[in-house]
Amino acid sequence: MLAARPETYDAATRAALEHIDGQAVRAVADGRPERTRRGYAQDWTSWSRFCAASGVPLLAVTSGTLVMFVEWLWEQPGQAGTAQLPRPALPLPRGYSAGRASRIAFAVAVGS
Repeated sequence: MLAARPETYDAATRAALEHIDGQAVRAVADGRPERTRRGYAQDWTSWSRFCAASGVPLLAVTSGTLVMFVEWLWEQPGQAGTAQLPRPALPLPRGYSAGRASRIAFAVAVGS
């Protein structure tokens, strides 16, 4: 099922999203260390590069774009010729590896 496009949201939904966006900007600006803000900026740059390479708008977020973004990250050159994925936004729970987390994210994205 395709998600509704932002321009098709009703006025109440758009107002709620604008309020949430404002809270998010304040939370990042006021409560995040500089290193974290730099990391967010680098992550956004990666997403922007992926979207440009894929020919999709920045806000075209679907399960497919998220899965293919992870695949695209794996293909990008890293240090010493290895691929590097960005660090997890949150620490992984005990017993979870990055590979297991990626498989879970994929399963969630495709609805398994």
